[in-house]
Amino acid sequence: MHDSGLSTIAQLLFADEKSLDFARIVSELDAVLIRLRGPDIRIAWDCDDLVTFDMPDCRILLAWAEVGVRRPGGCLTVSVGPSPMDQAAPSRIEHDVLCSRLVERILMRFEPSAVLWCQVPGAVDSEVVDDLADTMPEISAPLPPVDSILDSLTKTDLQIATRNSEARRIRSLAPLPRATTPQTVAPPQPAKAAQPDKPQAVANDRPHLPKPRNAELARIRTALYPPETADAPAYSTQMRLAAHCMNATLIVVWAPLGAAVMTYALLRGENMQMSGRLMAVAGTFFAIAHSPVGDTMVAMARSIG
Repeated sequence: MHDSGLSTIAQLLFADEKSLDFARIVSELDAVLIRLRGPDIRIAWDCDDLVTFDMPDCRILLAWAEVGVRRPGGCLTVSVGPSPMDQAAPSRIEHDVLCSRLVERILMRFEPSAVLWCQVPGAVDSEVVDDLADTMPEISAPLPPVDSILDSLTKTDLQIATRNSEARRIRSLAPLPRATTPQTVAPPQPAKAAQPDKPQAVANDRPHLPKPRNAELARIRTALYPPETADAPAYSTQMRLAAHCMNATLIVVWAPLGAAVMTYALLRGENMQMSGRLMAVAGTFFAIAHSPVGDTMVAMARSIG
């Protein structure tokens, strides 16, 4: 059961007064109500920011108000409650449910900072909306944009870099301390005459060669030249039997070729790739020999012989 004498009010708080199109919301609600209720609806405007839709069973109110200089932003008020029109039967509409549905439709397109809910007895008019606007809590200021934060950080870094460069320039321009004690320079000594009897040693008789077993060079060689890959593993028993079966089939198809491949496999080991290729070639020739093309070629060969 619901109380038909209470009006449900929702206040949608926006941080920016230009983030909502109040006229479009009113026009869409007007079109829906006229299509559903027809001539039973009465629309009344109070200035340009408050409109009421009075019906025999309920009143829907929409109001938009700018919060002010101290609290920037705006407030959209949505109210559904009893109607002041004369009615014989009590209203069967759940005012809170209808108000919540209207708010959900608005939230599908707009994102408010907060939504405040309350209920008051009787029908809602402009005086109730003004009283609720006076007791509205303050809206916190939105966060500064990222660009402004980056600009401030860039300016701070620039100031620090400028101070550091100025300090370095001052230090570089400072005069160097002079020596207090005079320095004595020793006179140059005469060069010794070369002795002709004693042979002089050669400076580059042995060139500098790298060590033969240098650990660093060994690591570089290992990285540049990977170790040789081991031989391919031997075939399994099943693969060896399969190779022998193909070689035996070649003996049936073409005895000389099959005998040669079988001998090679017994001496050097099975080679599945070679057996498969020879099997395909022999089968191709066998198929061509038993076709009309093969018969024609045989007849031509006999006529030539």
